[in-house]
Amino acid sequence: MLPENQPTPGTSSSDYPGPYALLEKELAPYFIDKAPVAPLRLKEGFVKYFPWVAVVLLVLLLPVVLAALGLGALLSPFSFLGGLDSGFSYIMVLGLSAVTLVLDILSLSGLFNRQRVGWKWAYYSQLLSILSGVFTFSVPSILMSLLFLYLLFQVRSYYK
Repeated sequence: MLPENQPTPGTSSSDYPGPYALLEKELAPYFIDKAPVAPLRLKEGFVKYFPWVAVVLLVLLLPVVLAALGLGALLSPFSFLGGLDSGFSYIMVLGLSAVTLVLDILSLSGLFNRQRVGWKWAYYSQLLSILSGVFTFSVPSILMSLLFLYLLFQVRSYYK
């Protein structure tokens, strides 16, 4: 059950009066008003359990990402052997992955406390994930990031 200070299930993009993040005002109508409304139980479960899932995934992925960054730094000069565009793409994806990891770590405290700043960090992380998917031409990565962005917008009003 929702406590009294929680939003109603029919919240629209215009119901949130706070300051907007980068591109949030433009994306909100698509992910809130035009997209199907997520079930209330899904929203509540996402808000309740996502921070814990994120902690587990970050702990599991941190050594892998750090190793990839170390190997990436070692192998980055060789990435340009495939051409300037592949080398540039490789370097960009490594950098975006590192920044995304930092943003995910920054979002944890706010997500646990249901603060708007945590939502914003998670939002920025997903925007960078989409950008990384575009650089690598990874359609599954882009689709997963868009799905997560949809869920973030569906629960946006839970974070004050």
